Amino acid sequence: MKKLLWQRSGGYYLFWLSAIYLIVGFTNTAYKFTEAEYIQIIWISALALPFTYPPLGRYFNLDVEWDRKMFNWFDKKPNYANVVNFPEPKAVPENPYIAPPEPEIPAKIFYRIGATDKNRIAFSMGHMEITMNKQGCQNMIAQLTVFMDQLYDEDDSPNDDPDGGESIPVPEQKAA
Repeated sequence: MKKLLWQRSGGYYLFWLSAIYLIVGFTNTAYKFTEAEYIQIIWISALALPFTYPPLGRYFNLDVEWDRKMFNWFDKKPNYANVVNFPEPKAVPENPYIAPPEPEIPAKIFYRIGATDKNRIAFSMGHMEITMNKQGCQNMIAQLTVFMDQLYDEDDSPNDDPDGGESIPVPEQKAA
């Protein structure tokens, strides 16, 4: 009869531990001697006890080889039989330092002349711009010609003149 009620196995341990938990739980509901959470914590700890304490697990014929495997884990040498050996990386030849090209300096635009979409000529210089029709262009050409005729030729200038032209005429010297 004793052999039927108790044997050294994990199933009997689980059965009798759960029976004790059931009896203590029903007693606690009737007499309320502690909180139910404390009984559950004790029951779960007792369930894990054969796995956390290996000699108790061996007593109940449970597989507790994890403790030996864990302590021998650092002593094992890895088996590299199924690992592919990759070739060693080739040495990269050193390249001499090549200076980056100089950035291109944008061109300076002194003036701009062009046609507009409203049949006009646009002349821009600096921040200023004027637009002219055909008659305005003729007047501008005539005015430029008049002022161009007032300039002296640079060929007749002496070599010691630093600004490269003749001296500016005094108002009395101008011909009327």
